[in-house]
Amino acid sequence: MRKNPVKEDIARIKRELAALNGMKIRIGIQGDEGSEVLMIAKVHEFGATIRVTPKMRAFLHHIGLHLKADTERINIPERSFIRKSYEASRQAINRFAGEKISDVISGKLTATQAVERIGAYCVQITQGFIDEGKVSPKVSDFTQAHKTQHTTLYQTGTHIRDRITFIVE
Repeated sequence: MRKNPVKEDIARIKRELAALNGMKIRIGIQGDEGSEVLMIAKVHEFGATIRVTPKMRAFLHHIGLHLKADTERINIPERSFIRKSYEASRQAINRFAGEKISDVISGKLTATQAVERIGAYCVQITQGFIDEGKVSPKVSDFTQAHKTQHTTLYQTGTHIRDRITFIVE
């Protein structure tokens, strides 16, 4: 009995679309919840308020930042690099994802190949957002005086930009 190529292709498309429907791509810094790099990335992405301890006050004084006696907290501004890069590039990402889904339907890619390419594309978009200097929080006079030529997310020593990756769930 001869196989029907149209039915086979429809079955393949259904299989691949079902696989796509069950996948999720996570872009960002991957790591264990307690990892230092993940904590630093979260502070950059969302900002933070830190309670000033005597040890911190002494350290800051040592490097030339003299806090007022009544300063109890330091506010670190948000430096969103994931959410803002996504918002700035949403149309391009949607267009690229649509092209990859079309490639799945036409048989050029599998569902897995498509999501891996979409993930890699989103990583490039996020890194490019940083490289282009689009992550620009308000900068204090002290920070400005001690700033290097690198953009935000390079300075911490953890090289957040280079650790941006994706996982497929």
